[in-house]
Amino acid sequence: MLLSIPDVRQATDYTCGPSALQAVLADWGIEAQESELATAANATPAMGASRFALAKVARSHGLKATITTGFGLPALEVHLRRGIPVIVSIRAWRDKPTTNWATDWDDGHHIVVVGYDKDRIYVEDPSIL
Repeated sequence: MLLSIPDVRQATDYTCGPSALQAVLADWGIEAQESELATAANATPAMGASRFALAKVARSHGLKATITTGFGLPALEVHLRRGIPVIVSIRAWRDKPTTNWATDWDDGHHIVVVGYDKDRIYVEDPSIL
């Protein structure tokens, strides 16, 4: 199962969320510019865009958007089988090595889950397209 959504590359190092949302909106036939989405989501170089702000912007464009923690693989598969790409917030890289990842790893990132098979989950990452 693999959805085909438009490729969107983030323009800055802090607009992964707006870029991910831009790709999902385009998949639903809704045209929006990353810069407009970033402004609407109050994205900043220091913090990027929060998942709460992204959900609000998605809803303002007519999409159903919810924020969930503990969203397991079965629920993800249901959404993908229905043709619904899922934006997820993940932890990305670290600037300095650390041994306490749970408390020190503060670099967040947004990606779009677009598919899965028995061995893998497939994502579209706006930072590497």
